[in-house]
Amino acid sequence: MALVEARIAAALGGAPQIVLVVGEPGIGKSRLVQEALAPVRRRGVRCVRARAAEDTGTPPYWMFRQVLRTLGAPFQPVAGADRFQAFEAVTGALLGAAGDGLVITLDDLQWADPTSMQLLSYFADRLGDEQAPVVVLATYRDTETVGREPLRRTLAALARSSALARVRLVGLSETEVAAALAALTGADVDPRISSAVSRRTLGNPFFVGELGRLLADAGGDPESALPDGVLDVVRDRLARIDVRTRDVLGAVCVLGDASDPEAVADLTGQPLADVFTSVDDAVGAGLLVADGHRFGHDLIREVVRLDLPTVSRLELHRRAAGYLAGVGDSELRSAEIAGHALAALPHGHPALALTWAERAADQARDQLAWEDAADWYGRALEVADRTSAPVGDRYRLQYGLAVSHLRAYDVAAATSGLLRCAELARESGDAEALGRVAIAVGGYTDVVWAKRGKALAEEALALLPDRDSPLRARVLAQLAVDDVVSEMQSSPRTDELSRAALAMAERVADPQAIAAALRARQVACAGPEGAPDRVEIGSRMFELGRRTGDDDARFWGCLWRFDAYAQLGRIVDADRELMAIEQLSERLRNPIVVWHLARSRAALDYGRGRFAAAQADAVTAIRLAERAGHDGGVYALLAMLTLTASLTGEPSLPVGRALTDWPDVTALHGTVAFWYLALGRVEDAHAIYRGLPRPLTVPSFARLSYVAGLAEIAAFFGDRPAIQEAYALLLPHADLMICGGAGSVAIHGSVRLPLGVAAAALGRTEDAVRHLRTAARVNDETGLEPFTALARYELARALTARQRSGDREEAIALATVAASTAERLGMAPLLHKVRIMLDAGGRRPAGPLTARENEVARLVRQGLTNRDIAAVLGIAERTAENHVQHVLTKLGFRTRTQIATWAASRDEYRR
Repeated sequence: MALVEARIAAALGGAPQIVLVVGEPGIGKSRLVQEALAPVRRRGVRCVRARAAEDTGTPPYWMFRQVLRTLGAPFQPVAGADRFQAFEAVTGALLGAAGDGLVITLDDLQWADPTSMQLLSYFADRLGDEQAPVVVLATYRDTETVGREPLRRTLAALARSSALARVRLVGLSETEVAAALAALTGADVDPRISSAVSRRTLGNPFFVGELGRLLADAGGDPESALPDGVLDVVRDRLARIDVRTRDVLGAVCVLGDASDPEAVADLTGQPLADVFTSVDDAVGAGLLVADGHRFGHDLIREVVRLDLPTVSRLELHRRAAGYLAGVGDSELRSAEIAGHALAALPHGHPALALTWAERAADQARDQLAWEDAADWYGRALEVADRTSAPVGDRYRLQYGLAVSHLRAYDVAAATSGLLRCAELARESGDAEALGRVAIAVGGYTDVVWAKRGKALAEEALALLPDRDSPLRARVLAQLAVDDVVSEMQSSPRTDELSRAALAMAERVADPQAIAAALRARQVACAGPEGAPDRVEIGSRMFELGRRTGDDDARFWGCLWRFDAYAQLGRIVDADRELMAIEQLSERLRNPIVVWHLARSRAALDYGRGRFAAAQADAVTAIRLAERAGHDGGVYALLAMLTLTASLTGEPSLPVGRALTDWPDVTALHGTVAFWYLALGRVEDAHAIYRGLPRPLTVPSFARLSYVAGLAEIAAFFGDRPAIQEAYALLLPHADLMICGGAGSVAIHGSVRLPLGVAAAALGRTEDAVRHLRTAARVNDETGLEPFTALARYELARALTARQRSGDREEAIALATVAASTAERLGMAPLLHKVRIMLDAGGRRPAGPLTARENEVARLVRQGLTNRDIAAVLGIAERTAENHVQHVLTKLGFRTRTQIATWAASRDEYRR
């Protein structure tokens, strides 16, 4: 009580608060809040309350609708708006009503609809930026969190707020139970009774109170006077009322918040006067509260519901649906009516249940409550399947369900549903229906779905009329996208399809078709040579969104420009786009948008050496993708985490997964090879390197990053043909930055860094120095500190190999600065290599192996000891020992086994 009162006082002083009161049913959550608010109400502070309903159909935003209704600001439908507008409208109304103070109580969060929970998260975020006298007191049962994903996500979001306090209530001690029973009965009770009550109830105050009511009639053995089950104490009270009153309680139980006297009379068939009498009797017995609309406690309602005969319960739900469908505001209560109509089955009317469930789904969809929409479409579809509804009806419901899953970022459920949609479209011979399935995934690019999507798009195009139409243009555009993703590379066909789609979309002047075609053009131009084009395409998409008021289009335009600017090295411009993406993400509050924001932020933080921030965003994105069943979204960010670990030297990733769990994405396994080399696991790195695909088989949007990494790994293992191929592929893009052309997760600095490493490995020292000097300058100018340090280190090595006048001094200076940066950023592997390069006296840094050192390395590979090497080469054993140490130092190794593996790799590639 003291904690809750302190938080309320802080909130009314202008520091908004969120207080969660947690515990099992009957533990006293609502009572604690009620008692804490009593003095606040006496001061005239506005206090409003909302309750979630367990089993009646509730519309989206139900808890906040109740709050706004109490405040005199009814919730306005948001059809056609985005979620931000809906959330912002509610938040504005609540803050505007705060005045000198506002206390919002939200009871039973465990039953709240998903959209109310998302709105609560948003409101809590906004409170963190406000100085408003507002406190949210929310209760939930911590015994009912399993399987309630909306509650779990909301609690995780609220946990990040510094304004949050959590109060967990537990049962009374045996001494406290005795005191409570004495207070209830007016006298001390037998210790045997208080002990038995404590044991039976585990100190739950509600059950202690219920059992206390029975003690006045107890006789003989006190244990025998106590019911076997705690819920039986409620049944005992219900058994004492007449049948008509029990019927009224059954109707109130089924109707929930709609239990006005007229509705109860309709459901029970009793005259209205008799209903009033029964309600008065139930209030007098402590079963209903004074207004007669609600039970005195949820546990009473639960017992009434459990004890209703099945036929009676189904009939009450059937009558409730009929009654509510006949009232004046039935269209606004579609979810409520649908809930009753569905609960009445199989006793009720399937057609009525299906109709109202679809209306509830459509209403949720129009209000962008995608999770609620998916639930209602799914429930309607169950009825349609069970009653063998016409194929067109089943397709419509299945399509609505799949799209709702997609917008809620449940990719696995969405793609599974779309495949069923395709079957239904084929069954009905509807080409347009099949076309809608082919384009449904839109911006949710997924490698697994792309192959199926490509086949669907080709099938739909063959069936659609060969003339201009918005649908045909969108199918052409989707085919272009799926063509790239499924084949893992762009082709002349991709370019042709995307251009044809855009031309057709412009001819029919359809904004959705134009947006789809621009997406296809962006994917077709995702290679490094297409970066300037992607800036223009992103601008066109943004302008389309601005002109049509479509925040989705604006978001994609900004995102495409972010990737393009990053690859062009225009990091300041990329930063500006990221700010716009953040603002649009707040407006849209769409999970896929949040995923893209997290991966974009991670890419930039990685490039700037903010490794902890990059990791945090990557983990956020991975968790989102895991919940969505979106493997592509998981392993893209795992690659980024792996690269970060290769720079920091971390021996494990902050998630319990690894890229090697996905054998079908071997191109990304190159990041694991990088990591293993940083950890000194040369043999493991070499095993991965042997299985990496050829560069030209990698998708165009990822090829630049892949080839850049390949050049450095090939240089380490001395694979000259691979080094030459990588150098030739990178050279045309020397002035770009290393990152993906679409969906970039990491910015690796200038392409000239791997070019310099490759040139040095090929013995082209002058080219190496030129590339690396430029890389160091460009990375430094763009603020990519990790890659500035790496370029300086590699430049120091190249200067050492060149050995011109002044090279030694410059190399030492470069290595010293690189060491300072590496130490500050936590780049342990680089720091280790630079410290090996420089000895305590500042002597010349180590360069590539000499001919004699290469010879020594081969002998080490054969398992020879220093003495054996000395004998073979005709040198002193101490000299052989020095050669081995030089090899270890120059290669950054710690053991002779690493030398042996490295030498074996070189020999293998020579063969």
